[in-house]
Amino acid sequence: MRLKEGIVLKKFSACFVALLVLLWSVAASAQQTIRIGVNMELTGYSGEHGAEQYRGIVAAHHLQPSIEVNGVTYPIELVVCDNQTLREASAQCAVELAQQGVAGVLGGYSSSMSLAAALILQNEGVPMISTGATNPIVTQVGHFIFRIPFTDDYQGQAAASYAYEVLGARKVVAFRQADDDYSVGLARIFAEQFERLSGSVLVQSIDQADGDFTAQLNAARSFEPDLLFTSAFCPFAGPLVQQSRAAGFDQPWLGGDALDAPNCVELAGAAFEGVLFTGFPNLMQLEPDALERAGVIEAAYMELYPNSTGFGGSTLAGSDAYGVLLQAIEQVLAAGYSLHDITWFRLAVRDVLASTTDYPGVTGTITFAGTDGTPASRTIGLLQVEDVAPDGTYTRSSQGYFVIEPGGTVFIPAE
Repeated sequence: MRLKEGIVLKKFSACFVALLVLLWSVAASAQQTIRIGVNMELTGYSGEHGAEQYRGIVAAHHLQPSIEVNGVTYPIELVVCDNQTLREASAQCAVELAQQGVAGVLGGYSSSMSLAAALILQNEGVPMISTGATNPIVTQVGHFIFRIPFTDDYQGQAAASYAYEVLGARKVVAFRQADDDYSVGLARIFAEQFERLSGSVLVQSIDQADGDFTAQLNAARSFEPDLLFTSAFCPFAGPLVQQSRAAGFDQPWLGGDALDAPNCVELAGAAFEGVLFTGFPNLMQLEPDALERAGVIEAAYMELYPNSTGFGGSTLAGSDAYGVLLQAIEQVLAAGYSLHDITWFRLAVRDVLASTTDYPGVTGTITFAGTDGTPASRTIGLLQVEDVAPDGTYTRSSQGYFVIEPGGTVFIPAE
C-alpha cells in the first residue's frame, strides 16, 4: 500500500512540477510581450484620417514586429481601441489601455480626442505620442505627452501669411467646427494673424447638426470675401465646398491639414478641384535620407493595403510615432528595466522620449529634448487638390512648404 502511495505521490509530484514549468514558461512568454496601445479615430467624422494613420502604424509594425535586447526577443503587440471620434470614448480608451499594461499609447489623430486621452494618461503615468494633434495645448497637459506633427500656432500663421502675401487676399471668411478644439483653435490663430497683417476676417461656425450651409454662405456673400478658409474636417468641409460652388462662389478655398483625406473629394466631387491646404509635407519635400526611409514604409504599406490611395505624410506620422516609441522601449530594456514593474518602466520610457535627439524619422528628424513634447523642427507642406476624377481619385500637388523659424514661418515655393 505504501509503495502504491509512493508511486502515486511521485507521479503527482512529477505532474505538478511539469505544470509549474509550463505555467512559468507561459508567464515568461507573456511578460516578454510588449504591449503598445493605439487610441485612434477609426470611425466617426475623423475616421478617414485616423484609419490612415493607423495604417502607418501597422506598416511600421509589419517591418519591425519585435525587438531583441541582450539576446531576448520581445514581440510587439498592438492593443487597438477605436475612440469613434468621441471625447468620452477617447478617455475610456485611455483608461482601458492603461489598465492593460501598455508601455505607451499612440494617437489620437485629432486634437480633441488626443486632449481627452492625454488628461487620463498623464495622470496614469503612461507615455502618449499623438500622431496628428496640432493644437498647442495637447502636449502642455504634462510631461508624459508628446506629438509627431507641427502645431497650429505655426500652421495658422503660415496659412494666413500665404493668403495675404502670396494670394493677395484682404477679406476672408473662415468656417470652423464650433464643437472641435482643433478647428476652433486653428481658425482663431488664422484670423489673428490675418488681421495682424491688416486683413479682415469673418468667422462662421458650423456643427455636426448642420447639413445645409445656406445661412453661413449667405453671410459670407454679404462680406464679399476674396478667399474662403476652413478648419473643418472633411465630412463638413466637403459638403461646404460643394455647396459654395453650387451657390456661385468662385473664390479660392484654403484649409488646414484636416482636408488631407480622400473623403473630402468623395463628398465634394469636382468642386474640390483646386482647393489648397496646409499639412504634412509631400514625400518629395523630405530630405533625401528621410525620403529613403519613407520609401521602405511605403513598400510595406502597399503590400498590406494595395488598393489604398491615402498614403502620404499623415500616414508616415503614424509610422514615426511607432518607431520613436519603439526606440525608447528598446533603450529602457537595455538599461535593465523590467516589464514586471510597469510603472517604473513607463517612467523610464518617458524619460528616454524626453531626451530624444535626432531620431531618424520618416517625416524628418525628430528631437524632443528641450521641448514641450513637440518636435523641435518641423516643416509644413502646402498642397493643392488637382485632377479630380469621377471615381474620387485625385492628385496632391505640392505648391511648396513652410519652414518653421523662431520668428514664424518662411514659405519656400515649389520649383
